[in-house]
Amino acid sequence: MEALPPGVLNILQQPIVIGIFVVFFGMVIYEFLKRTMLGKTPIDRLIIKMLLHAKQGSVAGVWSTFAPALCATLKDKRRKYLRDRGIYGTKYLEFFINTHKKAFQSKYIIQSRHGVNIDEPNTEMMMIHLKKSSGKGGLTIWVTREGGVTSPWYIHEVYIHARQKEELGYSLTGKSMSTRIYQ
Repeated sequence: MEALPPGVLNILQQPIVIGIFVVFFGMVIYEFLKRTMLGKTPIDRLIIKMLLHAKQGSVAGVWSTFAPALCATLKDKRRKYLRDRGIYGTKYLEFFINTHKKAFQSKYIIQSRHGVNIDEPNTEMMMIHLKKSSGKGGLTIWVTREGGVTSPWYIHEVYIHARQKEELGYSLTGKSMSTRIYQ
């Protein structure tokens, strides 16, 4: 600091200049944290965890991210869609992951998030659209939490988009659904 001319030293010691430096460094630190896992929302971390387990083929890891209602649906032997295949629960999930390996191997970018109105009290639902970072296709994932803002999020449904508009996509539970947003 001694090698700086006295005029520059006086300018650097001004409170407004110090404030500008503090704000600049604060923004740099904020951007760094936002781009790391620390800056991700609980929903982002849940989706990343599910996709990572699916990519690795860990059925138990994917199953652990599911809401109890989804687990019960996948275990229900009375559902026509699942009964036709003759497999239930984690065996069906393994079949689904193996059938759609390409979808789970892709890298995704979160395209949009939408709140979903549901009639259940104390339950919150979000619909997350993911698009492939390269090419067509994507995923839509519905997540829910029960009990308030401190409750964890769980995956309620997974829908794999078709590559061509003429084709139908694939939902985990076999429901036919639209992912269109009407505004």
